Amino acid sequence: MEYEEVTDVIIRKNLRVSELIELYSKIHGFNASHISVAAKILVEGIKNSDLRFLAFTGNL
Repeated sequence: MEYEEVTDVIIRKNLRVSELIELYSKIHGFNASHISVAAKILVEGIKNSDLRFLAFTGNL
């Protein structure tokens, strides 16, 4: 079984959001890595200008 390496991160007071998202890609806990992947997909979609976002509530 292959495990992800555990990485300690330091969060500074004036941390930019982009830096925080990058840290999320390294900590792998509490869905942080999923937030990192989602942010990268969103940035790519905005840059390519072909993003279509369709969402449904959980009770449908």
